Amino acid sequence: MPPPTTPHRRQSHFRLHPERSVAEQAGVDLALDLREGDRHWVLVCEVESNGQPRHIRGAGFQAREMAQRMSASGPTDSVATYPLVVAPFISAASGAICRELGVGYADLAGNCRLAFGTVYIEKSVAGNPFHVKREQRSLFAPKSARVLRIMLGAPSREWKVAELAERAGVSYGQVSKLRQALLEREWAAGRWGGVQLAQPRALLEAWRQAYVPLRTARNRYGCISHTDVWRGGKGTTFVGKETSFR
Repeated sequence: MPPPTTPHRRQSHFRLHPERSVAEQAGVDLALDLREGDRHWVLVCEVESNGQPRHIRGAGFQAREMAQRMSASGPTDSVATYPLVVAPFISAASGAICRELGVGYADLAGNCRLAFGTVYIEKSVAGNPFHVKREQRSLFAPKSARVLRIMLGAPSREWKVAELAERAGVSYGQVSKLRQALLEREWAAGRWGGVQLAQPRALLEAWRQAYVPLRTARNRYGCISHTDVWRGGKGTTFVGKETSFR
């Protein structure tokens, strides 16, 4: 009995080349001309240097709007447009935002998702090769952690930057930088100098992944006591008791 067959997509050969003139006329970052037989697609690309969710959401809206404008002004019967966001690295959270907005994405690490017409391409890689560990550590550094603990204690409350700085005993600038980092990751929302947690679970999960236990050293010391006999070097006998300190 022959083995069962699995459904598969038809493989097509594409001819891909950039159309800079289209990009210049439409005002987009880059437009890619894609042909599959008689079908003609224009990939309207919005290039973003920051792959954090907040920036990707803005780039997705921009790409979608520009693609709609190009479709409205061009011959829609022969040319179709597809919005695409390009960044150095697009995380799973940023990729989910692109799917929510109905736009494709691609990054320099190899992550991509394109779904238009009969085309479906999706690939994901593990880890961010451009990840800056120092930035992630600073987000959960001791001073920042004081602020985060206060916010997590009342996740539904909207805090003022000055109030958080006073309660946590840190500078106003420290809280402002932390607020900006939370907003970029869409873990918080805020207006008029305020901030409120929007995704406390996502924040806690990132904190758990970035947590590194503190290294503690245990030393042993001796002190004089009348209870035990402690023998030292060269046959000398001391009366003492051994005690441990952390």
